[in-house]
Amino acid sequence: MRRGIMRRGIMRHGTPPSLPPSLPFPRLLREHRQEGHIVAGKSVNGAVANPVNDATLGPSTTGHGHVADTPLAAMAGLCHRDDAGIADPDAPVLSLADLVSGIASVPRAPGANLQLDLKVIERRGLPDSAIADAAAVAALAPAIVVGSHFLDDAHRLVAAMPGARLGYDPMLAAARDRGLLEKPERMLRHMERHAEGVSLAYLGAGAIISTAAAGFPLVEKLLDLGMETDAWTVNPGPSLTDKALTTLLDSGVRQITTDDPGVLAQRIAALG
Repeated sequence: MRRGIMRRGIMRHGTPPSLPPSLPFPRLLREHRQEGHIVAGKSVNGAVANPVNDATLGPSTTGHGHVADTPLAAMAGLCHRDDAGIADPDAPVLSLADLVSGIASVPRAPGANLQLDLKVIERRGLPDSAIADAAAVAALAPAIVVGSHFLDDAHRLVAAMPGARLGYDPMLAAARDRGLLEKPERMLRHMERHAEGVSLAYLGAGAIISTAAAGFPLVEKLLDLGMETDAWTVNPGPSLTDKALTTLLDSGVRQITTDDPGVLAQRIAALG
């Protein structure tokens, strides 16, 4: 049994994606705060902090605010916040090229992925300047998965990195249309309509568990479409029952995003 742990965006001892649907132990990915900003001169993420007065950014932002219109060069020295709300020196705001510069020389374990969560400012789209930044990391393309709510922009980015894979997160669409979660058949049809070029589906763990508990094999049906499934974000706290975790694993997910892969791996192993 092989286990994959994602730390700082690169997974070691991963599980090759060619394994059959009965994969006994999914890849575990650590969700981290160090985000690459791929737009040359602009941040693709929004802001919850004013960089003039606050030297931190939140781990996830809204697509609006001061940082959305702040040149990347002006954000030198800013860091993302840790769980206590304090600037984390291990999580600086970096360009995509700078973010992956230390990874290119690291040997890649079988099945290891570098996952890029593409966030764009809605209705602005991905500017052409982003493509140049993507080209700077093209050498790592075979290890890269670009995941996003915004498929058109993600397609453009993947096209600039031949060999990179494309992932789609439909949960923003589901937030706007609750019927996608209430009727998993509709979610499947939605994914079918967006399946072109997509090899990884990012689904909220709760959605996977509820559809599996209702007897609808959404993860298996996505695999039939050529999409592996990532379940996010699964943390091993008291709210995660053994029953829910077992349902998630039995659904056939290939990948789990978590803040604590070590403890979650122990929980999974303890299930027997």
